[in-house]
Amino acid sequence: MKIDLTRGNPLRGMVLFALPIFLGNVFQQGYQMADLAVVSHVLGDDALAALGCTVAVYIVVVGLSSGLSNGFSLVVARCYGSRDRETMGRAVTAALWLWAGLSLFTSLAGLLAVEPLLRALHTPDAALDMAVSYLRVIFLGMPVLLAYNMLSGLLRGIGDSLMPLMFLLAAALCNIGLDLLLVAGFGMGVSGAAVATVIAEGFSVLLCLWYMAVRCPELRPGRRQGGEKALSRWLPDRNVFWQMLGTGLSMGLMMCFVDIGIMILQSAINNLGTGIVGGYITARRFHSVFMLALGTLGVTASTFASQNIGAGQWKRARQGVRHALFLALVWVGLVNVVVWLWAEDLVRLVTGSGNAEVLYAGAQYLRVDAPFYVGIAVLIVLRCALQGMGGRLLSLGEGALELSGNVVFALFVVPSMGYMGVCLCEPVTCTLCALYISVCYMVVVRRRERRMAEKSGRPA
Repeated sequence: MKIDLTRGNPLRGMVLFALPIFLGNVFQQGYQMADLAVVSHVLGDDALAALGCTVAVYIVVVGLSSGLSNGFSLVVARCYGSRDRETMGRAVTAALWLWAGLSLFTSLAGLLAVEPLLRALHTPDAALDMAVSYLRVIFLGMPVLLAYNMLSGLLRGIGDSLMPLMFLLAAALCNIGLDLLLVAGFGMGVSGAAVATVIAEGFSVLLCLWYMAVRCPELRPGRRQGGEKALSRWLPDRNVFWQMLGTGLSMGLMMCFVDIGIMILQSAINNLGTGIVGGYITARRFHSVFMLALGTLGVTASTFASQNIGAGQWKRARQGVRHALFLALVWVGLVNVVVWLWAEDLVRLVTGSGNAEVLYAGAQYLRVDAPFYVGIAVLIVLRCALQGMGGRLLSLGEGALELSGNVVFALFVVPSMGYMGVCLCEPVTCTLCALYISVCYMVVVRRRERRMAEKSGRPA
């Protein structure tokens, strides 16, 4: 189902577009939670800590992939808004070439660097071998994992957020069944959970490819004007390729900066013991679930802005950003109620652990962070909106600022304050970044309004 965000009621269109993305992200987090739950219940706290130690490395790669795919979708969304199908076909071709290069690079780099990197992050000895085996399987399957992000991003660019949800739901059910079979049934340990993830993502990729081939002719690659040889239809257009790379890298690097900061912070956390690591990673999983709605609204704001700027509707683009901010703040209020009432119960539900240290660490992290989600909501929505409006370098600067904050906390604050320093890192850093990105957004809006006023001959 394709939603044209350039027409109709903006709030209604955004909600219809955002809801499938949000539910899809919930299912994706759900089967990641299934990995945690099965591994923790079957293999114990050391295995839970091993998965915890892999997260910081894994999310850097997935964050880069997700950012790139979101950047690709913005180019497609602008083409869709301006009804330029010729350029859209060329953009899809460029996306395929970029996916191939990224897959090869991340797989090789990951396989070569995984063990030295985990040692550099002070992974506990009890968890090291399990963490290495898990990540090696993930990096071998990285082309599959990256493919789903790219394909779903292209579908979002043309306003179709429903079908990626359907495919992800099928993958989530497949992943949970495979977790039980491979980890609990065949005794494959934590590497069985990684194999389950790769196979499930591969299933969703096949479904995406089938749907795009049958129902989305505008997303067929290699579209050119007539008269060109067949081979040239599959070569990337240079201008479109660099446009896709620039937009994708700006979002990918922004996410990568954030995730590298988390990875550096993880090195400080790993020194605090397996109980703290287990509680922290469980809390971070819930944190990721709570952030799903905010990330969804950010993607919605950027897609809405891109389609409407492509259609020449600047005021409507700004209106969509305001709606996204309103919905984000409503969500933050609901999350705070859940956290303050049921934090310990949530941690116990996932881990099945009776370890008081695990339960305390998880609940404390959630309760310290939750009140600061207001700043995170502003940060995510405006950061993504800036990307859709063309403010790539400004939003990239925010990623560098967030990376710097995590480095400072890892090197200086956590060693002196212990786990409370870990809990305070994101609230403090994201509040500062929210102030920065708010100023950047106002600058971009003001510049655009000044240009529009100059074109029409009115005073700015």
